[in-house]
Amino acid sequence: MNAAHDLPHPFDGLALATQDLSGIACAVHDGTVPVIKQQPSDFLVEEQALYHPSGDGEHLYLYVQKSRLTTHSCARILAEHFRVDGLSVGYAGLKDTQAITRQMFSVHLPGRRREAFSSLEHDRIEVLWSDWHTNKLRRGHLAGNRFSIRIRNVDPSSAVLAHQCLRVLERAGVPNYFGPQRFGIGMNNHRVGLALVMQSWAEAIDLLLGPEKDRIVPPQSARLETALTKALARGDSHERACRMIRPNERSIFVSALQSAMFNQILSRRIGAGTLGMLVKGDRAQREGQHNTFLVTESSMADADLLRDVEAMQVSTTGPMWGPKMQRAASDVDATELGVLHEFGLADDDLTHMIDLAGDMGAGERRSMRVRVTETDVEGGVDEIGPYVRCAFTLPKGAFATSVLREIIKCDASLRSNADSTAPDRVVS
Repeated sequence: MNAAHDLPHPFDGLALATQDLSGIACAVHDGTVPVIKQQPSDFLVEEQALYHPSGDGEHLYLYVQKSRLTTHSCARILAEHFRVDGLSVGYAGLKDTQAITRQMFSVHLPGRRREAFSSLEHDRIEVLWSDWHTNKLRRGHLAGNRFSIRIRNVDPSSAVLAHQCLRVLERAGVPNYFGPQRFGIGMNNHRVGLALVMQSWAEAIDLLLGPEKDRIVPPQSARLETALTKALARGDSHERACRMIRPNERSIFVSALQSAMFNQILSRRIGAGTLGMLVKGDRAQREGQHNTFLVTESSMADADLLRDVEAMQVSTTGPMWGPKMQRAASDVDATELGVLHEFGLADDDLTHMIDLAGDMGAGERRSMRVRVTETDVEGGVDEIGPYVRCAFTLPKGAFATSVLREIIKCDASLRSNADSTAPDRVVS
């Protein structure tokens, strides 16, 4: 039985919060679908800082604009320029590749002065400003991201449809789905993750390299596939070959599996019409906080809590499964456990997640909805053609594609976005 192969596409059938409203795709009548990222300037991302550099310290903060470049690649270029190792460079989050993005990097330069280095000259990187601070910039050290996205192959007058969807999302919140970039170019990472967790080593190899009879020699740029191919060629077992997968790559696969299960739970919550309310047994979370609390009958009668839910200051959470995750209760827990079983996993399998992915595999809760703010919509025509531009701000960890799904209502338009926050090597 190939359980991992049998998992569906991670976006098949996912419910929309604005299903009753028409999307931009409904206004396209020539058989084409709306397109995002036709060119990098169609997708602008600006990181929103959690704090600003103080002007003192050993860490040089650089506010960088990059284009058609991964965050990892940009960090490597900065490390080479300042002649430091990769661990000396920090950043708050991964940004889209096929886009123009602005984000902060930090470089640890103890005892060195900025003037000792020449200006960075690179055709895809521009340093907008720099200043000193006392600590390294670490993952999660951001408030959110501001997006400005042009959607092509559309009628500019359909901007009114986008506006209607955004108004609803501003009031009710955005479903906090994981975007297609979490699942790799081939939408396959969750399947690899399941095979690894189930210790189905041969199936994991088939998913990564293709069926044995159809395999070709991978290009040298495909580091993981090349390493696996060489391991098998010298007679290593499937398990031994899989054990060679780097920890950060294993984390990507396990995270994709967790994300696929979370998306399914969220979709069912939307389908039940309970995304914007609390249910007995929920694990709820206050906006901006990590801790959760169990929803009981008495808490559901708390008028102050219900007002906070209405104001999106409190939301329910879904499972990022792992052995240390806080469980829901009652029917909510039964539903979440049911999805775990549908993916072919049992409670005992969860310990393998930590073995594979470390702390990321331990599990946590994730809010099922997030706030979208500062929305703006316009339709127009430029030298490329007609477009609808949508701008909005999301908190950290939220995916712009979750907003675009509601606006466009055509998942085919978004599947080309799989590179969006992916690392340099994405499984295809």
